[in-house]
Amino acid sequence: MDILPTNVSSFRKSAYWNQFYSNPKLENFEWYTDIKKILPTFHKCILERDVTFKNERKQNFKDSIVVNVGCGNSKVSEVLIEDGFKIVYNLDFSQQVLDEMKAKSKGKEFYLNVDVSKKEYVDFGVMLNKKYPNVPKIIVDKAFMDAFISIDDGESKELIKTRSKVYLESTLNMMKSDDIFIIISVSQDHVVSELIRNMLMKNLFIDIYPLFGESDRKAHMIQFIYAIYKFDKGSQIERKQCKMVDMPNMPCEYFELGQLLKKVKMAKTTLYLGPTIKKHTPGRRLTFDIFPSNQSETCFTVVVYDSTIKNKLNNACIIVPTGHEHLWLYSSVDGNQELSKSANASRILLIWLKYVKNISNLLKTSPLDAYSDDQVMEYIKSNLSEALDNFSLESSKGVTIMKVGESCKIRRWVCEVHSKYCGKIIVRDLYNEDDKKNGKQLYSRQMIFSSNPQVIQSEITYYEEDSKPIFLFNHFNNEYHIAISLSMAFLKSRETVLILGGGTGVLTKILCDLVDNNLEVVELDEAVLEVGEKHFGYTPENVMDFKDSFDSEFLRNNSRVLHIKGDALEFVLKTPRRYSAVILDINNTEDSGEENNLKSGTLMSPNPLFLEDEVLDRMSEILCGNQGIFVLNMLTRCKETRKAILEKFQRVFKFIGIIKMETDINEVLVCSSNTPRGGVEEIYQFVRFS
Repeated sequence: MDILPTNVSSFRKSAYWNQFYSNPKLENFEWYTDIKKILPTFHKCILERDVTFKNERKQNFKDSIVVNVGCGNSKVSEVLIEDGFKIVYNLDFSQQVLDEMKAKSKGKEFYLNVDVSKKEYVDFGVMLNKKYPNVPKIIVDKAFMDAFISIDDGESKELIKTRSKVYLESTLNMMKSDDIFIIISVSQDHVVSELIRNMLMKNLFIDIYPLFGESDRKAHMIQFIYAIYKFDKGSQIERKQCKMVDMPNMPCEYFELGQLLKKVKMAKTTLYLGPTIKKHTPGRRLTFDIFPSNQSETCFTVVVYDSTIKNKLNNACIIVPTGHEHLWLYSSVDGNQELSKSANASRILLIWLKYVKNISNLLKTSPLDAYSDDQVMEYIKSNLSEALDNFSLESSKGVTIMKVGESCKIRRWVCEVHSKYCGKIIVRDLYNEDDKKNGKQLYSRQMIFSSNPQVIQSEITYYEEDSKPIFLFNHFNNEYHIAISLSMAFLKSRETVLILGGGTGVLTKILCDLVDNNLEVVELDEAVLEVGEKHFGYTPENVMDFKDSFDSEFLRNNSRVLHIKGDALEFVLKTPRRYSAVILDINNTEDSGEENNLKSGTLMSPNPLFLEDEVLDRMSEILCGNQGIFVLNMLTRCKETRKAILEKFQRVFKFIGIIKMETDINEVLVCSSNTPRGGVEEIYQFVRFS
């Protein structure tokens, strides 16, 4: 498309748009879909807000004031006037296009030169609310935000954050409770991320409507409508913040805002692949959640993987052993390729029971008995065969269902807790058949996020005494916890350690038992803290909000364990404190790491956001002098990714020790600006120095 600039930074200049709209070929140029084609969905966005609040508007919604942000010369205003809307304010910072559109106006449209990045946009909102104090507003953004926050290669990503914050905050401040903000976007990752960043923890509901037609041949060009509206703090409405509507052949889905990026990606995949899912695409790996009929509280996960080579068998469905979902064989592309080779299948479908509230009702078992793999297989055959056939390759005659290995027996599903960041937090107990403590049965308690079901986020072993769990923090479920504990040999007593990503507090409790250092733990998700305190034996002495963590009381803190509720990345960038050790234990919850020169889908830990140059430099700064150590859990099977990570650390740290485990593929890196004092002799047999 030769009308677009070489550099997208031109989108931020009015001179570019003056030139753009002077082209006679671009009269009534429409970014994305024609508004006339989606009017029914546009109306539905507005009416669904009233359904949510179970009220009726006092006036026809077409009497609302429409604000068309970044109007350009599109027909949005004209179409809405023809549809019956009375007043439309069109905003743009290209005076040329405003003059041209004003000349065509039918008198019910206003055209104002407003730059949303400046105070004049705030002033416009104040004016509008004074002029129409009791009239609802419909604020329309059709492709504007997508262009407004675009940056070129080499430009700082902070520019995206800054511009998004200015625009979204000004718009939300303009809105009253009856107003609605409608964004039409192709939903690039950075755009969705900014919606999350600027709307999380706010009193907002967001309804998402995918727009998909036969002309949409590329997944990245599928458009979405986001209908955003406010609710009062005292509102009694019990629903999650987001709602995905109008997905073909799927029920309306409610979820928390923290899951938005993952849900949008899944929607794009589902919509785009609908006609092509039955075609063999070597190396493609897709993940879907499926629900048995009339079982909204029962969820199975299906992974569809196409082998890089054609095999004798078209399809094979493999039931993943319960409790083994996180293993490399089932959770990675390389593992799936190995599995497809063993099954001699061109396509494998991996399926496991993700969550069910009442296993007894589902499988007709006694509540006191752990269910068996055979029961799960029979249930899948009886209830999910048709769904699995939909994932099979074309010209296939059914799907062969098989199982590999034996499951860990699930004792019970402990709880399901809703999180704003990861959807459902699932806690389950597994039997350890051959493991006993003083003659008592041992159990493994696990925490899993529904948004990332093939990663066990926390695990602890326990036994019961008088029906109460006795947690065994000295019974290591993860070898890398041993390695992190060993790294504490470099520290002196009572020195302060910062733990980024406290989770349920298992690592924190282990360190409390083994060392006498003070621990400051940063964890973003309050729901995870709740799970840790109720179900994992986590008992922090003091809990503090992020915003309070920089005052004098915090700086004088002497608590053995201080838990800070907030974003670990933001804490690193802003804290005035210095630490003898910083421990990073935050998993990668997204599929991509390519922005950090890491091979996509290969890094399981740490989160690649912490590998940015700016963050690593800051990490070095918050360590005490030349003797502070930065410790992190690294998990990848990809040699290229491992090499890239080490190169990043070698740029910042002179000393890098690598602790490897016998049976665990995790590696623990111990980094410092200098050779750490002491400790080397004690742990040298475990450490390989780079």
